[in-house]
Amino acid sequence: MNVDFGYCIWLMCDKDSELSKLTNGFDAHMSVKINLDEINGKEFFDYLSCDNNKSIIVDIIPKKVISYENGFNALYYLIEYSNKNKHNKPLWWPEHAHVSIRYKYDKDFTSSEKNLNLINKTCEMRGLRLMKCTGHHSKWKRII
Repeated sequence: MNVDFGYCIWLMCDKDSELSKLTNGFDAHMSVKINLDEINGKEFFDYLSCDNNKSIIVDIIPKKVISYENGFNALYYLIEYSNKNKHNKPLWWPEHAHVSIRYKYDKDFTSSEKNLNLINKTCEMRGLRLMKCTGHHSKWKRII
């Protein structure tokens, strides 16, 4: 599968979160920005570095969303910036924030994947990554 999201900046879910345990071969994350070239990716990552270890609590909207685009299929949960946070929502917060939990190529998600039940309705996120997201998701590489 030839997928190319270019350089992407991810905000990571806590490794012990329920969402992190639902993925299939990648770390649970929110894409802050996608389709960047290498220079813009590194510059934007540097710009965001002051927020790199700041903890952010998100509220998970429990309805799963499935997207099918050119053979790349994603299953994710929409998320909202929680009012439990002690600081204001960052200016860089994406418009359609979501946490990806499953990817497939040219195949539909199974009924068991579609029926994953989420118990926790919040997730703590922290730590930014610059990723090179080209090809199959198992081959995506962490740059920073």
